[in-house]
Amino acid sequence: MTWNYRVLEHVDLSHDKWYQVHEVFYNKDGSIASCSEDAIAPFGEDVEELQDVVELMKAAFAMPTIPYEDI
Repeated sequence: MTWNYRVLEHVDLSHDKWYQVHEVFYNKDGSIASCSEDAIAPFGEDVEELQDVVELMKAAFAMPTIPYEDI
């Protein structure tokens, strides 16, 4: 199973929208299998690792937004 960071669109009951970065996991055929329940905050054991994670998260903005309710 592969994964990457993606921007997910959330909508509440009053139709207000907000966006967060989540981990999204894919099946072998490339379809979405699941996502992290909660948004992911960047972290690292050192500054370089943190910078690498931020770069991976930045790549999520180049891909289409996914509605959270579709996963």
